[in-house]
Amino acid sequence: MKNKLPFAIFFAIVLFGFSCKKNHSLTKENDFSQKQNSEIFFGDSIIGLGEEKYFKAITKQNGSSILEKQNNLYKSRFSSFENSNLINGKYQFVKQILKNKNDYRIILYTLLNDKKKDSIEFYRSTVDKQIPNYTCLSYLDVKNNKIWQLKYFATDNEIILYMNNDVKKDGSIKRDSLYFLDESKEAKMDTYKLFW
Repeated sequence: MKNKLPFAIFFAIVLFGFSCKKNHSLTKENDFSQKQNSEIFFGDSIIGLGEEKYFKAITKQNGSSILEKQNNLYKSRFSSFENSNLINGKYQFVKQILKNKNDYRIILYTLLNDKKKDSIEFYRSTVDKQIPNYTCLSYLDVKNNKIWQLKYFATDNEIILYMNNDVKKDGSIKRDSLYFLDESKEAKMDTYKLFW
């Protein structure tokens, strides 16, 4: 019995250590997965939709390539997103499938006391031979409760609008600053909304 006791203690310690290590790696894995899932909603930090020089950069000669790269990044991240995602208990992202799994949009809902308060189209990219390819890219600034948005027709790189919205304490989304608006392109966008 005396010989078995140290072995049993040693075995229990090894088993406990292995269990702790496994739980730690699972926790790390879950943290990484949650971080990765939440970061897709903050836009691309390299291109910086909410940065001061962003609009100047996309209106220059290589602006269309910047927009194409950014949209490809959003597509790659959102294509695998399937479930709604909560951030800070204040924001919820929901993927809505439209015609098929490749035709979808991401809606951002604001929450107040666990109830949906307001919503905004956060991401949309259409590909249709009959209509101009419309794209809506957004960036959520959680720290300042701002939603930056850019809407454009990708076919001809026609920018419709560039603005940011303010999320109020009551959860409502209000236009804060409109930096660019082409009303003729906004009207064009509205005429095609039935197809989107």
